[in-house]
Amino acid sequence: MWVQVWVREAVRQIAAPAELIKKIAAGQPLVIFTGEDLGKPMALIHVADTWLLAEFLPSSKVPAWRVLQAHEAKRSFAGTTAELVKAVTALKAPK
Repeated sequence: MWVQVWVREAVRQIAAPAELIKKIAAGQPLVIFTGEDLGKPMALIHVADTWLLAEFLPSSKVPAWRVLQAHEAKRSFAGTTAELVKAVTALKAPK
């Protein structure tokens, strides 16, 4: 269960999958859903119209995540990252 949502407008670094690196540029939208899986902090990230699964790096001095693999969440949301930013922003907006 994902418990928090952050929307960020800049991408600083991503190491995998390798073919995705060429698609990412500074200033691109990025959505990170964080939560736990079996007690371990995990993140589901949407960037460059791609879903990624990441693990938390507890030894980092700043909050950091390591991408483990592409994720099949496209079944749940098949839109672009920009569309997901709009959807999440609308959901989080006061009613």
